[in-house]
Amino acid sequence: MHRVFFQASEWIYNMMKLNGLWLLGIVAGLGLLGVMPATTAVAAVTRKWAHGNQDVPMWNLFWKTYKQSFATSNQVGALFAVLALILLANLRISVIVPGTVMMVAHYFILFIFFALLASTWLFFFIYVHYELPTKAYLFQSVAMVFSKPISMLMLAAGIGAAVWMMAHMPGLLPFFAIVWPSYWSSVVCKKMFSKMEQQTLAA
Repeated sequence: MHRVFFQASEWIYNMMKLNGLWLLGIVAGLGLLGVMPATTAVAAVTRKWAHGNQDVPMWNLFWKTYKQSFATSNQVGALFAVLALILLANLRISVIVPGTVMMVAHYFILFIFFALLASTWLFFFIYVHYELPTKAYLFQSVAMVFSKPISMLMLAAGIGAAVWMMAHMPGLLPFFAIVWPSYWSSVVCKKMFSKMEQQTLAA
């Protein structure tokens, strides 16, 4: 019983520490430029956890990934941000202009917008799992959203549950805001990537 309590306490402490590193990484990047590399670095750590390596040197891995991904992750983030702004502008127009065609366009744009958000989130886990050219990260992020619907539903369900819990217990936000969704996503992506690799080898 004491061992279980100790392991649970250590697990919670590590999650809190990683969330603190994420916040520190955002500050180190002067806010906006720190979001993408800090989130990528969190994904690198939770990927190790999902593979059973609970004793990964968190501090070293976080900052190593942060520095290595800084340029690429911000390039990808900037592109996704521009696309999101374009979609939001079109979404605004579709609300203002009446008509059946614009109503259909509204829901289509909304669908593409959420697909873009999912692609942005998926980028972090593709980046820490594969070494690819920047364009390939973009392509794979978008392609997997549309080609792996079951995995995307699992991601949405887990992240939705985490968001619901933290919305009802906002005191958890400073401690677990990014780590819970990232760990769940690492578990789902581990299975998804493994299946994809097996299919590639079998082809």
